[in-house]
Amino acid sequence: MSQPTVRRDALYLGDEAHPLFASFHTAEGVAARDSVAVICNPLGYEYVHSHRTLRHLADDLARIGVPALRFDYDGTGDSPGTDMAPERLTRWLQDIQTAMAVARTLSGRSRVCLIGLRLGATLAALTASRTPVDSLVLWSPCVSGRRYVREMQALAQAAGLPERADAGTLESAGFLMSAETQQELKAIQVLGLPAQVSRGALIVARDDMNEDHHLSDHLRSLGVATDVLTFAGYADMMAEPQKTVVPRAAIEDIVRWVVAHTQEATEPLPASLHRSAEPTIQFTSADGSETRLTETACRFGEGGYLAGIHCQAQGGDHLRPTVVLFNSGVVHRIGPNRLYVDLARSLATLGFSTFRCDIEGIGDSVLRGEGRENHPYPDTADRDAAVALRFLTERFGAQEFVLMGLCSGAYTSFNAGLGDGAWPIAELVLINPLTFRWQEGDVLDTQHYRVMAHYKGTMRRLDSWKKLLRGQVNLIHLGGVVLSYLRKQLGSYGNALAERWFPSAGPLLSRQLRQLFSRGRRVSLFIASGDPGWDMLTSKARHTASQAQKRGDLAVRFIADADHTFSSEDSRRRLLAGVREHLLQRFKLR
Repeated sequence: MSQPTVRRDALYLGDEAHPLFASFHTAEGVAARDSVAVICNPLGYEYVHSHRTLRHLADDLARIGVPALRFDYDGTGDSPGTDMAPERLTRWLQDIQTAMAVARTLSGRSRVCLIGLRLGATLAALTASRTPVDSLVLWSPCVSGRRYVREMQALAQAAGLPERADAGTLESAGFLMSAETQQELKAIQVLGLPAQVSRGALIVARDDMNEDHHLSDHLRSLGVATDVLTFAGYADMMAEPQKTVVPRAAIEDIVRWVVAHTQEATEPLPASLHRSAEPTIQFTSADGSETRLTETACRFGEGGYLAGIHCQAQGGDHLRPTVVLFNSGVVHRIGPNRLYVDLARSLATLGFSTFRCDIEGIGDSVLRGEGRENHPYPDTADRDAAVALRFLTERFGAQEFVLMGLCSGAYTSFNAGLGDGAWPIAELVLINPLTFRWQEGDVLDTQHYRVMAHYKGTMRRLDSWKKLLRGQVNLIHLGGVVLSYLRKQLGSYGNALAERWFPSAGPLLSRQLRQLFSRGRRVSLFIASGDPGWDMLTSKARHTASQAQKRGDLAVRFIADADHTFSSEDSRRRLLAGVREHLLQRFKLR
């Protein structure tokens, strides 16, 4: 039996000063219920990792007749703003109030079920202490704000980042938290809050922790009928995005509870949304200059199966190419550590319209049929890229493209560039590619390159030579690495001879590069120190790459002291500056 089809409308909430990106989930042909769900995201890396799970939760709620609204707080996800803006806690609580008001309008329902995960659950509880809600679902809530901040501090210390100039700022797992925000969060103690909840509360607790029952006891003492369930799979839900497992059992339990705490509705949902999908936002560049940007939330492709956000500066002739950003791994279109949002908006201020999109099976571009969801290298990526270019040409009048992406996004860009030669693709910007060729069943083998990069780095440090002289280095392992490196180097020089003397029979990568260059499509690589992208390229296309660099068809820039996903703010800032500088030089306005 097929499931009801879910409609996911992208829209913006709030006013011109504080627009918030949102997605409203509804399903046709189901018996409507008398409540609407508002889902409060966690923050930081937990938001990125749980995005897939919360999208599944919203879909399942819609299928049982409870429309669901997901939204991004100010300074998070696709909404405008930054981590470091003042009065974050006040702003986020106002955002929840805005979301609740809009959800009621969109759904025609007066009753709200507020659902929060982790710190989103904490914010939901705070909201319910000030504003009446009908039902409340707290999923793995952070009961103590002080404990939550300590967890983020522990993550930051484990990363071993150098001390920041602004010592009070916490940089944890790719996201920032100001000293002010830390103090605001530390003051939160959910067990001391009142609760205005009329229909009941549900606490969804992890089964892998000995969590006490103080929160449920507290809510019951306030007269709130409270249920508790435990669920397995928290660690899998919050794993690295490519490894996440949606906790189906927990979602089904939440949905059943919501059904039990709602009633059938007599009125159908309103026929249309009447909400803007094109807000104007104020963006401040790294140099302090401000630009007004227009962002357009788009559904495109057959039946609107793909999702993306177009961004351009207001005014101007937009003579530069449109930059298309493809998913990095399986992180939805905001990119790791929200990198794509900053890239897209920063480039838009320079006259490059940008489009950050989800390919099918990732983010909000939901898998339509058989296949593997959450796959970084799907067979459909080339098709989706072509659909995106056609859409941008027809909807926004794009006349020339730069394809860009990090990791698997670099792979998608590279292969899209090899596709239909009719598309006006001027350049491919490949950030930390891990492969140039993928077939189902392949395993990315970059260990050799990473180990060699590590040893190259240690050779430049005096303490490493001291360890060698003291006998503290495993010489057998080191010897194996050196021999492996020499074998690959000899192989790369052998490939270079084949490229030079027998180009048509040379390695596949060299032939692909020549195909790109023959179409006038340049390639630029931005590589983090220690990442294998450049070594992988030269091992299979040394001669072609060398000649292309001389001609100016290939450019390479290395970003020192950066990891694969640019998880430190400093490395992201330097990458951003490098990309801006390169594209401005490449596409000078005549």
